[in-house]
Amino acid sequence: MDARDAQRLIAGAVQPGEHWADLGAGSGTFSAALSALLGPSGSVTAIDRDARALRQIAGVAGGAPVQTLQADLTRLPLLPLQDGLLLANSLHFVRDQRGTLKRLQTLLRAPGKLLIVEYNLTRGSVWVPHPLPFAKLERLAAELNWPAPRKLAEQPSRYQRTL
Repeated sequence: MDARDAQRLIAGAVQPGEHWADLGAGSGTFSAALSALLGPSGSVTAIDRDARALRQIAGVAGGAPVQTLQADLTRLPLLPLQDGLLLANSLHFVRDQRGTLKRLQTLLRAPGKLLIVEYNLTRGSVWVPHPLPFAKLERLAAELNWPAPRKLAEQPSRYQRTL
């Protein structure tokens, strides 16, 4: 997937000038997409536990400034409140998805947006150990007394059916 594909997937939730954190940023495909969509008045904090992957993000330019932070998604340091949090292919590595989502809510400035990009799988694998299909996300949102999630976009994946 390239940054344009990533932009298409997330464009429906991102507004220029907002401040977002990309949790589990990896090498920065979605950080670059956020940067482009947010423009120069926005900001992106790309967070990942892999320092080598974060170094690849340093070259992101042309939109919102992107700063990097090495941290684990399940043990985040205190961050400034964000307008949005993006979890692209990162929640499927978390066993306690409900607890993690509940903690992440405290990082959002009201009304806040939580944008999740995941494979729509029901069975785990080595690459997707804890799948989060849309139906499961709907159940988690109800348990957390959140508004019902809405699907913004889908894209075929060459790895795991659809995103």
